[in-house]
Amino acid sequence: AEPEPIFSKLGTESALRVHILSIIASGFARDKESIVGFMGSTFYAQQSDTFLLMDSIKEVFQFLEKNGFIEIYDDRFTATLFGEKTSSLYIDPLSALQLRKALERAGYYGEIHSYSYLQAICSTPDMKSIYIRGGDEWIEDRLDNIRHKLLFDVPDVDDSEYEWFLSDFKTASLLEDWINEVSEAEISSKYGVGPGDIHAIIETAEWLLHAMRELARIYRFESVPELTDLIMRVKHGCKKELLNLVSLRNIGRVRARALYNAGFKTIGSLRGVPLEKLAKIPNIGKKVAMSIKKQIGDIP
Repeated sequence: AEPEPIFSKLGTESALRVHILSIIASGFARDKESIVGFMGSTFYAQQSDTFLLMDSIKEVFQFLEKNGFIEIYDDRFTATLFGEKTSSLYIDPLSALQLRKALERAGYYGEIHSYSYLQAICSTPDMKSIYIRGGDEWIEDRLDNIRHKLLFDVPDVDDSEYEWFLSDFKTASLLEDWINEVSEAEISSKYGVGPGDIHAIIETAEWLLHAMRELARIYRFESVPELTDLIMRVKHGCKKELLNLVSLRNIGRVRARALYNAGFKTIGSLRGVPLEKLAKIPNIGKKVAMSIKKQIGDIP
């Protein structure tokens, strides 16, 4: 069989933004001629029109300078702290810009709902959002109830961006259900996605929340503790009240909830509890109870 044609992954605006910022931030090239020369040697350049490539690179330079990722002195490019951090986080600069904007707004809002941060990360180009299907009218109902807590304005219904916004919001809703301990089976049925898709969204959300927290740190926003908790909630798929318990090895959200419902709400409350009593708790059993006891120091 004939080999299938291959195309360069640099052929997107997102990839160009990421790679050009990386070239500058790493110090690999610091002037326009060097960067253009390097890009001209790529596989993408061989597949592209030269003038189109030059226009695309010029637009990326303008975007990076305008939004504070790079500074230009005497025709030499230098990455700013924002640019260096964005590059080290391996996110699209446009995602970084969205996350910084969300953090700035969060600073004015006071108490921020988890939905606010989840919607923010789902609005970035690095998150692959879920498509809206027939029968998804509930998405708009939920949006009406939560829109006042979001960090970005909801587009007008007639706006071409509205459908994309709903898609992002649906993805944020999936994550909100996940951290509120809705089962994977229920999420799969409700959102029309498989387990693999669910976990891909969760992993991307962890990565973007981590990036958001790192940006919050360099700008000294007060949302770092909230984001730290939210990262752990997304990782474990649990409510905030279980974060202490899920820090134990082999204790996921199901076992943590069983312990919590049995009256053991913190790791400290497990100390001194008879092994037999722990073992009788649903989903625990003797082996897990023994593991808990060893971790908290009740058994040497």
